[in-house]
Amino acid sequence: MYYLPSLNDAEGASSWLPWLGLCAAGLALYGALWPKNRPTYPPGPKPLPFVGNIPQLPIVRPWLRFTEWGKQYGDIVHITAFGYHIVILNSVSAINDILDKRSRIFSDRPRLRFMSFLNGDLFIPMMPYGDTWRKHRGLLHQKFRAGELSIFRTMEFAQAHEMVKRFMTKPDDFFVHVKNYTGSVTMHVAYGYRPSEGRDHILEKADEVTHFFTDNLIKATIMEIFPALHRILEWLPGTGYKEWAFQVRKMLDEVLDLPFKFVENEISKGAAQPSFTSDQLDKVGGLKGDELKDSHKWIKEVAGNIYIAGTDTMYAALLSFIQSMVLHQDAQKKAQIEIDRVIGHERLPEFSDRESLPYVEALYRELLRYRPVTPLGVPHAGTEGTFYSEYYLPEKVVVLPNVWAMTRDERVYSNPDKFLPERFLTSEGKLNNDNIPLTYGFGRRACVGRPLAEDTLWIAIVLTLATCDIAKKTDKNGQLVDVQDLFPDNLISTPLPFECSIKPRSAAKKKLMETVDVNIS
Repeated sequence: MYYLPSLNDAEGASSWLPWLGLCAAGLALYGALWPKNRPTYPPGPKPLPFVGNIPQLPIVRPWLRFTEWGKQYGDIVHITAFGYHIVILNSVSAINDILDKRSRIFSDRPRLRFMSFLNGDLFIPMMPYGDTWRKHRGLLHQKFRAGELSIFRTMEFAQAHEMVKRFMTKPDDFFVHVKNYTGSVTMHVAYGYRPSEGRDHILEKADEVTHFFTDNLIKATIMEIFPALHRILEWLPGTGYKEWAFQVRKMLDEVLDLPFKFVENEISKGAAQPSFTSDQLDKVGGLKGDELKDSHKWIKEVAGNIYIAGTDTMYAALLSFIQSMVLHQDAQKKAQIEIDRVIGHERLPEFSDRESLPYVEALYRELLRYRPVTPLGVPHAGTEGTFYSEYYLPEKVVVLPNVWAMTRDERVYSNPDKFLPERFLTSEGKLNNDNIPLTYGFGRRACVGRPLAEDTLWIAIVLTLATCDIAKKTDKNGQLVDVQDLFPDNLISTPLPFECSIKPRSAAKKKLMETVDVNIS
């Protein structure tokens, strides 16, 4: 076995001397070449020569370390990585000053070569700021205006109703029921497509793509730090990289083509349901040749984004809701008391009841604060250098909105680690002005699908609270099964698998769910 030489003996010390001399020479050269009149960057941990702050960057839950740095250095923290400048924003005021008020400069995204190599530039949340992004977002904005979304509310109510009925009949499969619900809503909005019960081919393919985008940002970041790496991996024998990339490209094309062809077939039969794709195909029906081909490409890409960007975020939020109700029974009971008082026991809550249920709304807001779906947000990038106060933010700086730090800011939220819906209510029991927009992005890159997401989440939450009790599960020995408040380290923070009990609140509530007539188009 080989051991590193020790400094405690003469022979070992002498063998280290050349290395120590080389390090000293390197530091001296670094100091000589480092510009003396460099601009003042925001404060942050001291970087090492060449590598910057790479050794200090945690792989696991980086938002926690960034929050600690925020307490130490301030709302804006500057770090570097192999010459790349990164700024971390830890407060709402910093977000407003930089990403909102200076959105002209900070609406870009970092160029992630890994995504581009796999045709991933069609993913709107990570798309560079420019004409293509504006075109895609414009098409979504037309569909996701609050007034336009009212046509989907009957469908959302029916899908949520179906999910809660499945909670009652097969409660142990609640993870599956929630995924089917969020996937069905986004598929219906994008394509007018209703997935089949059980395994659905189109839904499974779409899930593969969604997981690709949410699970591979670390790889994308590595490619960004080492720009030549993707070229090396492309030709390097034995890596399997090129073959894997080909398969991913094929999968991306397939998941865009399958539901698009479904809509075309439904239109030909005169049976197409209202959806983004059917509406857009109707608008471009008079085009021909390359113009029609280009329009179809745009429609496919934007429709795919409705599913990719919406399904897993809503899935994570609803699972967090169920977990939070298991762990915070008092909040669940207060919401149920309000629903019973306002709605009664003869009908189910509807969208028109939302303004009459302030505690349920406060619970929804607290859910998004307590367990933000994207704790580190989505990175922005600057298109030109600018000053913020006395600090310089260079061109191409990567800006990380640390949503976790904002939701744990004690200057805004007292006892931030406590689940407390009352923090969003006034002393009179009315909603305050804090509408917790942190989950939905910032500036010009704020989520255009927020109205759809809010409708989908709210109706699922209120129907579940109105008809079901969520609690810890009892095992075969009569002991309560503990629920750990655990989350992975992915871009989207979805609770790790847990068990719980979901039961009808009463026989009358179960009968009400069974007798209410709903139609899923």
